[in-house]
Amino acid sequence: MREEPLEITEILKEFDKTSREKVKSSTVSFHDYLEMIRREPEKQLRDIFRIVYDMIHSHVGEGYDEYPDDPESVHFIRYDFTSLFIRDCDNPFFADRLFANRFMNLINSFNQLPDWHKIYFLEGPPGSGKSTFLNNFLSKLERYMAGDEGESYETAWTIDRRRFVDPESFLLKLSGQTSGEKKEDKKDEEGSPRRYLEVHCPNHDHPVLQIPSAYRRELLYDIIKEDDFRQELFQQKKYEWIFKNEPCTICSSLYEALLERLGSPLEVLSMVTPKRMRYNRRLGEGLSVFNPGDRLKVKPETNPLIQEQLDSLFGDSAKVHYLHSELARTNNGIYVVMDIKNFNKDRLLNLHGIISDGIHKVENLEETIRSLFLGLINPQDKEFIENTKSLNDRSLYIKMPYILDYSTEVQIFRNRRSENLDECFFPLVLENFARLIVASRLARKSEGINQWIGSATRYRKICDKELLILKMELYSGKIPQWLGEEDRRKFTSAMRKKIIGEAEEEGVNGFTGRESIYLFNEFMAGQWKNENPITMDMVYRFFSEEKKELLERLPDDFIVSLVRFYDYSVLQQMKICIYSYSKSKISQNVLDYIFGVNFDIGAREKNKYTGKMLEISEESLRSVEDYLIGSSVSDDVRSRYRDEVLQKYISVTTSEMTIEKKDIRETELYRELEEKYIHNLKNNALDPFAGNEALRSAIKEFGTADFRAHDKKIKRDTTYLLKSLQRKFGYTQESAQEICIYILDKGLIEEFKETGPF
Repeated sequence: MREEPLEITEILKEFDKTSREKVKSSTVSFHDYLEMIRREPEKQLRDIFRIVYDMIHSHVGEGYDEYPDDPESVHFIRYDFTSLFIRDCDNPFFADRLFANRFMNLINSFNQLPDWHKIYFLEGPPGSGKSTFLNNFLSKLERYMAGDEGESYETAWTIDRRRFVDPESFLLKLSGQTSGEKKEDKKDEEGSPRRYLEVHCPNHDHPVLQIPSAYRRELLYDIIKEDDFRQELFQQKKYEWIFKNEPCTICSSLYEALLERLGSPLEVLSMVTPKRMRYNRRLGEGLSVFNPGDRLKVKPETNPLIQEQLDSLFGDSAKVHYLHSELARTNNGIYVVMDIKNFNKDRLLNLHGIISDGIHKVENLEETIRSLFLGLINPQDKEFIENTKSLNDRSLYIKMPYILDYSTEVQIFRNRRSENLDECFFPLVLENFARLIVASRLARKSEGINQWIGSATRYRKICDKELLILKMELYSGKIPQWLGEEDRRKFTSAMRKKIIGEAEEEGVNGFTGRESIYLFNEFMAGQWKNENPITMDMVYRFFSEEKKELLERLPDDFIVSLVRFYDYSVLQQMKICIYSYSKSKISQNVLDYIFGVNFDIGAREKNKYTGKMLEISEESLRSVEDYLIGSSVSDDVRSRYRDEVLQKYISVTTSEMTIEKKDIRETELYRELEEKYIHNLKNNALDPFAGNEALRSAIKEFGTADFRAHDKKIKRDTTYLLKSLQRKFGYTQESAQEICIYILDKGLIEEFKETGPF
């Protein structure tokens, strides 16, 4: 059967049409560009700092704060970098929460008052992902600039040669005729390329700079109709460049030469045809990355063909010199120095004056450069910068250490393995493997935590002796529920800043990023047999028996403490899953208690909040107090507590209800009692299961014929527990059974009886 031939010609025609339209739409008249400014002033009046800010936020957004109402919040935000550094990236970069906040703080400063007299160094040890970060960042910036959101324009000139010569002589010259030759059948096509001289500004000048500075303010005030942005434009320092900066020497001399011949500034500006700005790292346009082995280019750049045409058009006396440095290519773009070694040291020394003043000489011409200067640097290479005062004063460092957030380390593990990694592990075990990696990168002592918590004795059953497990939770953005109320109260914003600030000096030692991947792959090769999920015991044996030498790189006894933390964590999961009290029942008990403390024992009253008839008894009050203040407190403590609740009800709650018109369930007293009730109810939920052999047997026999022999309550509790573990925490039926047996056989209910909730 003969196949139909591909319509190659039609495909090429469509490609040709699309390409022509794209090229045509990449340039606009100056008048049309002013109209674009009128429609979208904030978008069109951007420099490189605002472009980067907009690009980052288009991918990342504003982030999420888990504790928005916390008065002591330091706005340690969770940012989602998936779209920016992971999706559609050949080599994903995973940013932990600490670096994400540092990076976003820097980016947000670009929208306030960016300091373009700085070079911004990303500082981190080898293997911390600096190059991966940079490659993904620049790649996404290129794509952004090519899309609608990144639409930006730079200066290009389209000079009509007919304005400078006699039209008839010009046409004769174009056709190759002398003045005596016939002109029949000779035409000047409107779009003839020889009619126009196109000059692209190699400095990527913003088109608005071609308007004489004395008139920019008045013109933009007249064009822009949005009052809010107009006020921002004329008052904020981040927009000063629009009114103060001058065009490059090429554009300035071209403007003067054209004005001298045409006599009209408007006619000169009509030859400005703004061109869509395209960043291209490979061509060094807008983005340039220099490696240590790249030699310096000192000789100025020019274009002999363009220079010849300029001389022909204006004459040598006009002095329109098409001359620039390689730095012009990244003006209003990004200039990157990769590693401070070899030629890059000289490159930095040449840059310091440009970064300081923004001006340097290209032969006899002054060239203005306003770029975003970036550098990647290893800690051991900082000495060169610090010993060069002119550079040191102009350097700003953004720390990029090894990952210090265990949840991000888990993301890296998931990315490196092809299978569904979480299915290979019992819940929480993969995270604990990552905690071991991160622990090697932390300082052994924390001055901040020691100042905050003091003695770690009260957390000895949950945490390691230096409370590094606690520190890791804080670095991942979590405030653990197991912290005591007094410690939570002392966790002020100043203390949080101090502890999070310690990360600036961590993450330069310990397992590198590459070592972590190698170690994890080695562990998986030895433990994962595609049968049963990996347990915490397997992780413990790997580090304490198979790889004993690794323990030297971990804090003392950390792995033992981590096993205790795991035991505590799975116990809390079991508590959450066995807890089945209805919220309405809890609410009714709390309301009965609030109402009951107003009356003497033996009184019989109708609760005005529930409509239920109550008989106030010692037993009814105690049954609620057991969950509010504990069952072992003395009668004096109970009496004082009832008085406190009554006084707060009289002095505060009634006022809230009468003046603020709050429902009883919206009052401070109700919320406080309900929270305590639930807190302690969950904490004691497993008490009936401690040492319960019938429950252990039912869990083990769940799913078999023998399970039917157990009584109804045991079967109901067991089924609810195992199903909840699967639904809430991702266990399989088999692993849910196994973890429950693990908890019961290790006696964890009794061991952690006095600890707080998860």
